[in-house]
Amino acid sequence: MSNIVEKPKRKAFVPKKKLPSEVALESTFNLHRELVGKPIQRRAARAVRAIKSHARKVMNCSRVKLDPELNKYVWNQGIHNPPKKVRLILRRMANPNHEDWDKVNKFQVIVGFKIVPTFKGLHTAVVQESESD
Repeated sequence: MSNIVEKPKRKAFVPKKKLPSEVALESTFNLHRELVGKPIQRRAARAVRAIKSHARKVMNCSRVKLDPELNKYVWNQGIHNPPKKVRLILRRMANPNHEDWDKVNKFQVIVGFKIVPTFKGLHTAVVQESESD
């Protein structure tokens, strides 16, 4: 009698789908989840940092810029009460200040927002930009 145990076979490696180099995504970001239990005196500033961190993670790009209108929307209710959720539009585009030797900042992300009546039933989607804009 032999006690040979067969090893289970490994699953085949499936790489993640990469986004195209220039793309725009629309997604809902729950700021309340990031801010609950945090000091009330710095919530709006922390919300801005959380939005930037989310954009870095989703778009895989280190250079992130916020639209001034989004910044106003977050700070509109004061430092204590940023909005609970926000519908973000994340646009990754070529960095105009990019130089050939600078591989890290080849792209940049511009974060905008969209006002929606309700967040129910909204999912992350790729935005098709029209040529007329």
